Amino acid sequence: MRHVKPGTYARHTMPGALRRFSPSESLARLEDVDLEGLRASGKRLILLDVDNTLIPWRTEEVPDATHRWIEQAHALGFELCAVSNTSKPERLARLCESMRIGFVRDKNKPSRRMFLLAMERHRATPEETVMIGDQLLTDVLGANRSRIDAIWVRPMAKQEFLGTRIISRPIERVMARLLHRYFQAAPTDGPDPMSPGLYSRETLAQFGKFAVVGVGSTLIDAGLMFLLMFFVPWDGRPLGQALGEWALAAYPDLFRFAAARPSDAAVPILKIPATAAAILNGFYWNRRWTFEARDHALRARQFRRYFVVAVAAMVVNAAVTTVFNNIVPGHPKQSLLVALVISTVVAGVFNFYFQRKWTFAPPE
Repeated sequence: MRHVKPGTYARHTMPGALRRFSPSESLARLEDVDLEGLRASGKRLILLDVDNTLIPWRTEEVPDATHRWIEQAHALGFELCAVSNTSKPERLARLCESMRIGFVRDKNKPSRRMFLLAMERHRATPEETVMIGDQLLTDVLGANRSRIDAIWVRPMAKQEFLGTRIISRPIERVMARLLHRYFQAAPTDGPDPMSPGLYSRETLAQFGKFAVVGVGSTLIDAGLMFLLMFFVPWDGRPLGQALGEWALAAYPDLFRFAAARPSDAAVPILKIPATAAAILNGFYWNRRWTFEARDHALRARQFRRYFVVAVAAMVVNAAVTTVFNNIVPGHPKQSLLVALVISTVVAGVFNFYFQRKWTFAPPE
């Protein structure tokens, strides 16, 4: 992952919400962790992610470099503990036994529970503990929620869990860009990997167009929905009321939620043409204006891919909203508002990235 660049972060200058996602340091690999420096700073317990931090994903072959690093850590007196929510506890036990480290398996990160259990088991305080992992949204966020310093390392291999690749990594790229403002590169580091590619001027211009089309499609979706529900007449009544009463009478078990207000039964039915119109509008303008990918021979393939990505973006939106609504503290309305803002941004970037890289990418 190019966005994991060696250096440190000025966490004390960050807004509080962003600080929760910030590591204290990012490094290219596990072996670059300065164990002597950690020891000098008072750390004695190192918590470790497993897949793509200690070993490549889904393997049981521990690299020689990992063995050497663990031996060095033991020689300096560190206690090591893997923290994992794996669905294969037998594999985790075998790996940790071969590496001669302890482990805690519990609720999914970024839950605090796993980190707190590990510190309790080793009788360590947050100030004496450091977390090392390859994911911002699990390892780093979970450590910060537990008041533990976190070191973010580049994943060992490109292969990883599908959910991580299509949801977590795009979000990480967005968060890395925000964190980059507070980043202090290591003196020996090479060129800045954040400047080209996704953040070029041309790409940002496309993203602006994509956002404009997205706003237009949202207005079409909402406007058409209101028009069909309340303004289109049907047998002397608004279509929403007439259709809702028919649906409730024909399928009472399916639409029982609308017993008190029959027009509510029309909402999921009329949402279909409204959303379809919004998707068609988005496809038309993004194809012709945003990405200028007007090859007639590719139109059918582009539309299929556009629909798949749009649906995936809706799933991402729902998932991110759910996660952050549970994470963000405070009043429920405040938590939901913050979650909706974050999920809208994340889903928008996700949608744009895959529409640009997959749907409307020039054929090879």
